Amino acid sequence: MDANGPTRQKLTNQAADWLVRLDAGTADPEAFEAWRSADPRHASVFAQVAATWKRTGDLRGSVLPPSETPTVEVAAPRADRRTLLRGLAASGVAAIGLGATALVLTTRRASAETARGERRTVALPDGSRVELNTDSRVEWRFGERRELWLSRGEASFAIADDLVRPLLLEAGALRVAVDPGRYNLRQDRIATRLTVFSGRARLGLAGGTTTATAGDQAEARGAALTVRRLTADRLESVTAWRRGELHLDGMTLEEAAAEYSRYLEKPIVVADPRVARLRLGGRFLIDEPSDFLRALAEGFAIESRNEGDRIVLRHSAPAPSAAPQQKN
Repeated sequence: MDANGPTRQKLTNQAADWLVRLDAGTADPEAFEAWRSADPRHASVFAQVAATWKRTGDLRGSVLPPSETPTVEVAAPRADRRTLLRGLAASGVAAIGLGATALVLTTRRASAETARGERRTVALPDGSRVELNTDSRVEWRFGERRELWLSRGEASFAIADDLVRPLLLEAGALRVAVDPGRYNLRQDRIATRLTVFSGRARLGLAGGTTTATAGDQAEARGAALTVRRLTADRLESVTAWRRGELHLDGMTLEEAAAEYSRYLEKPIVVADPRVARLRLGGRFLIDEPSDFLRALAEGFAIESRNEGDRIVLRHSAPAPSAAPQQKN
């Protein structure tokens, strides 16, 4: 084995890590420049990795021919691209020179995010608009392609028309090519859901591809990708958060508490299993849970107490004690 082999592979790994972080906007540019300037080999290897990055990006864009209806590339999660960069760069991709640094720094993602309980609207360079729900983050990069990433949380998208550049939307392992229209995208620990209010979406996941149109909700859960038609009431509930409302629509108390907790500094916790699966209805304000807690007390005898950094729910009646055991 070449004595420089392990050293070069280590440098390639470092360069790939820097490039991924620069692209995502999470790297410190000054720290990157210090690393790149510390050794001439750093700049050389980084240029090779950046060339690989551009080539893989061009390949990703090739699944959306400008003269044809956009389709979705079914690919592994984005994290795999770091491994691809390392492998291809180490195998000898041609360098593109020091201009690679400028390429990355000028095409890295922009981003916007919200804190818990905050909502905000962001105007994108192409005229599209994104409304972020609580504790959410969206990233975008507009160049030869329009690309959007929902890193966490939930957002509503009003996508502007562009005859040349279809818009690619990504959340976790889900890849979506969307037409001009209105969409709501949410991801949590259970699933990623895209709801189409107008327009059309072509979705791709490791488990396959599908199309969703106005009135559909596509759900990616693990490797499964399904589409279902929503009723008008359910469609209204999906974006109730934009009006500052929470529609319970048959949620269990446990689910409603978790939904409310997305917006509150003090989470609501159900500490009584006797009421955790209770089904609820109604509409409440998400920023102020007092009406919701009062309805629980008046309608179901469920009391709420502030216990430290959380609000705890229990049935007001004491739990039945275990039946006494007969002594022999």
